[in-house]
Amino acid sequence: MERAPFTAALDDSTPRPLAVSGGKPPVTPGAGVYASRGVLSRRAFLRGGGGLGLAGIGLLLAACGPAPAPATSAQPTAASAAGTSSGPASAASKPTSAAAAGNARSVLPTYVAFPLPFKADVPSPAAGIEDAWTKFPASPFKSVTDTPGTGSQVTLFSGTFWPPYTPPDQNPMLMELQKQLNVTLNLNITNGADYPVKFNTLIAGGDLPDVVWVGPTPNLIDFLKNQCADLTPFLAGDAVKDYPNLAALTTNTWKGTIFDGAIMGLPSPFGPMGTNMQMNKSRWDAEIGAGVYAKDPDELKKMLQQLTRPDENKYAIASSITDPYGIDVGWFAMMFGSVNFWGMVNGKLTNYRETDAYKESIAYLRDLQQLGVFHPKSATYDSIAAKADHAAGQFVLISSNAFYGNHVDMWNRGNALNPKVNFDLLPLVPPTAGAQPTYWFSDWIWPHNYLGPGIFAFKKASDDRIKELLRIWNWICSPFGSQERLLWEYGVEGTDWTRDAASGDITFTQRGPADSTFVPIRFGPHSYDPLYNPGTPDYGPAMQKDETQMLPYGINDVSVGAYSNTDGQKGIPLNTAFHAVMTDIVAGRKQMSDFDQALKDWQSNGGDQIRGEYESTLSPTQ
Repeated sequence: MERAPFTAALDDSTPRPLAVSGGKPPVTPGAGVYASRGVLSRRAFLRGGGGLGLAGIGLLLAACGPAPAPATSAQPTAASAAGTSSGPASAASKPTSAAAAGNARSVLPTYVAFPLPFKADVPSPAAGIEDAWTKFPASPFKSVTDTPGTGSQVTLFSGTFWPPYTPPDQNPMLMELQKQLNVTLNLNITNGADYPVKFNTLIAGGDLPDVVWVGPTPNLIDFLKNQCADLTPFLAGDAVKDYPNLAALTTNTWKGTIFDGAIMGLPSPFGPMGTNMQMNKSRWDAEIGAGVYAKDPDELKKMLQQLTRPDENKYAIASSITDPYGIDVGWFAMMFGSVNFWGMVNGKLTNYRETDAYKESIAYLRDLQQLGVFHPKSATYDSIAAKADHAAGQFVLISSNAFYGNHVDMWNRGNALNPKVNFDLLPLVPPTAGAQPTYWFSDWIWPHNYLGPGIFAFKKASDDRIKELLRIWNWICSPFGSQERLLWEYGVEGTDWTRDAASGDITFTQRGPADSTFVPIRFGPHSYDPLYNPGTPDYGPAMQKDETQMLPYGINDVSVGAYSNTDGQKGIPLNTAFHAVMTDIVAGRKQMSDFDQALKDWQSNGGDQIRGEYESTLSPTQ
C-alpha cells in the first residue's frame, strides 16, 4: 500500500480575498523563498517539545549571525511505486543553466511513493489525509536488501535537545545499527542550545566531518558551495530512484534543500500539520460542551470568557515566553484568514504582517488580554511549567506549531494522569459565521528557523563516497513499519522494547528510550513520522480526524525554494523588533495606533528589501 502525499487544497492563494494594510504595498508575484519566522520562528525547534528563553537566543544571535533556510510549496500527486532495495547511485546530468539560475523545480528529485506491504489500521479516508495506526505492524518488513556501507568510518556532527543517550560501546541499538550499515559511526553530538556557536567554530576551521547538521551561519550559500557536496547529480530528477526511500520524500520537503539551483543536503522532513491550538479537551467538554465549538471569533471570545475563573486559578488560554500571547505562532492571524507568512494577495507577494487579517488578530488578542482570559504567566511561561499547568487544567488552550512533538507529549501526559485528561486540537474557527476557515500547513522541513535550514550536508568527497553516504541515509529513511526504522527508533527487541501480549503493540523497556529515542537520528533525514503513538491506540485515529477537518483548508507559505541574504542577516532582528511592539500593544503598553508605524519600520528597515530579493529568484512557473 502506498502512503499517499498530501494533494488537497494546494493552491498557494488564501481561501478568501485579503486586503493589505499599512505601509508600501508589495511588489510582484512569486513563490519559493525562505522567511525568518519571528523571534523563534513559527516552527518549534523541538520535535519532543521544550524551548529556549529569549536571553539564550540573544546570546546565540550575538555569537553568530542568523541563518535562513528554504521553505516549501505544493505537494506532488502520487507517483509509481518504488522498489525495496537500494544500491550505488548512478550520476545524473548536471543542473541546467535555468537550475543554476535558481529554478528549484528543474532539479527537484522525482517523487515515488514507497509501497508498504500491509494496510494501515485506519486507512486514509481521502486524498491528502494520512493513514493512522493503532499499534505497530505485526510483521516489520525489510526495506533495504543491500548492505549500504563499505566498512568505512562515518563522522557526524549534530545537535540534540534530549537527555544523554547510552554511549555507543554500551548501546545495543547503535551496535546493531553499525553492523547492519557496515560502517563505524563516529557521532559528535552537542547540546542544541550550544550548537550554533559550535557549528560556526567548526566551519571556521574548514575541517568538516562527513555529515553535518547545517546550523545558522552568515553567508550560508557561500558555506554550502565552498565546503559541501553538490548532491544534484546524484538526486535530481529520476536519479533519486536509485535511493527509493529518499525518493519517497515529497517535493515539498525537497524544495527546502535547494540553494542557488542545487541540492545541497538531505532534508529532515515534516508532515503537513502546521499551526494548531492545543486543547485540554476534558475541561472544554465539561465547561463548554462536547462537540460545541465557535462559529466565529465573537463566539470564541464568549467561550473563552466562560472558561475564565481567576478566583479558581482557571483561565482560558496561555502562551509562553518564546511567543507571548501567541503573536508569532499566528493561530489568530490564521483564524482571520491571513496568508501563511508569505502569500499572494491580488497577485503580489505579501508578508502576513501586511494583511488586514493580521492587524485584526492583534486587536482581537488585545481584547482577550483586557478581558483577563490569558493566564497571568502567559508572557513568562517556560515550556515545562506551561505543559504541567496545561495538564492540570489551569488553562484550556495554547497555540503551537509543534504538532509532531508537543501534541503527542501532551497526549501522553494526559493519559498518565488519574483521572485521565484528554487532549485534542481546537477545530478551526472561520473569520465570519459560515465562511471558509483557513489552515496553515507546516514548512515541510525541520527546523527551518533560527537553528538552521533543516538539512544534513555532506563534505565534498569523491563520487563513490557520496554514493555510500546516500545509501546509508536511504537505509535510515526506511518507512514506518520497516525493520530499519524499528531499530533506530525503538532499539533492539527484548532489550529496548517488547510486544504487549494483549494488544500486540510495542512497549519500551526502562532502558529503551536512552538506547534509541535519545540518539538524535530523528533530528536528521528520516521517513515521515506516522499518526501512531505506542501504547495509545486512540491517538492515531484522533489525529487523522483532526487532519480531515483541517488539511482541506490548508494553504502553504509560498516562500518556497529561494533565499534572501538580507533575511538571513536582518530577518530575526527585524522580526524581534516588530513583535516587541505587537506584544506591547496586546499587553496594553502601546495602542493599536502604533501598529502602522511598526509595520512601516519593518518594511523600510529590511522587509521590502527581503521581498525584492525573494522575487528576483522566483520562477514564474513556481
